Amino acid sequence: MGSEILDEIKAIEKKYNLSPVKLLDISKEINLGVYNKEFKDIPNSIYLPLIGRSEAICLVKDLKLKSQNYIQIVLNPEKAYPGFVAYFFNTSLGLKIRDSLLSGKFIPRITKSTLIKAEIYLPELKIQKEIVKVNKDIKELYSQLKPFETELKTSPEKVFEIGAKVEEIKEKVRLVNEDIVANLIARGEGPDVEFKATLKKNLRTENPDSKMELEVLKTIVGFLNSEGGILLIGVTDEKEIIGIEKDCFPNEDKFMLHFENLLKNCIDISFRRFINYNLVSSKGKRVMIVNCDSSDSLVFLKFDGKEQAYARLGPSTELLEGKRVLEYAKRRFGNKNS
Repeated sequence: MGSEILDEIKAIEKKYNLSPVKLLDISKEINLGVYNKEFKDIPNSIYLPLIGRSEAICLVKDLKLKSQNYIQIVLNPEKAYPGFVAYFFNTSLGLKIRDSLLSGKFIPRITKSTLIKAEIYLPELKIQKEIVKVNKDIKELYSQLKPFETELKTSPEKVFEIGAKVEEIKEKVRLVNEDIVANLIARGEGPDVEFKATLKKNLRTENPDSKMELEVLKTIVGFLNSEGGILLIGVTDEKEIIGIEKDCFPNEDKFMLHFENLLKNCIDISFRRFINYNLVSSKGKRVMIVNCDSSDSLVFLKFDGKEQAYARLGPSTELLEGKRVLEYAKRRFGNKNS
């Protein structure tokens, strides 16, 4: 197991504030898939891919690879909820643990002998079940918003009616986002959370400074090349909310346009689908939330005539140089960048 992966696991696990549990202690059986033969559908099972980063799932019917590419873990229902364990193995920490279990030079894969030594992190059973429920509700909310877009295209005469409904939803989301900002600030910076006081203004010199823009972009690319994360702009390292007002743009539209131009000029358009951002209010100030999903291949930052790759290692963003770029890309993305 590489020391880098171990360091990343240790850094990420701190935010969970949970003690590790041996997978063997919460399992009843661990069964390898057999070529050309389906798994026996045993209750309370999850199916973990042996190669790559495909999703861990709970039902045989949802297998996207052949059976021989999975391992079946039959869980003790008094200790672990299958839906949560599958969900956990798909989180940033779960993926790092999966990486740590890989062995073999040509096609690294998880083996039964490495898996039985694995440790995962579980809250109490009722919380496991509630997390799965809330995660499902969030996905349903996404799907329920899609019809508004379709209706607007097909029934433009209903624009005011649709607009009123969307505004009502936006207001509810705004209130939720305020809570999210407060919770993120209270939790502090970590592997998937970073604060930046400004977008372009150097608070020491009180002048615009491209170094500030570079720090913002490095963080975004670092998140894209790792397990994703959230960047808050308008919050200092000391957790003080100073808002985007400190950047002294004429208005919010100008701030947003400047940010969008930075993305356009510095990050390839094919990766911008992994970046979502909006402005929210918190304690009377406006803060930008930048949500970054994990990319499907290595992202390079184009800035000041250079192209460089960055990744998150614990709570910091690190430059990948030389052989480390290829090694990281191969470990993180397989052959997608070759």
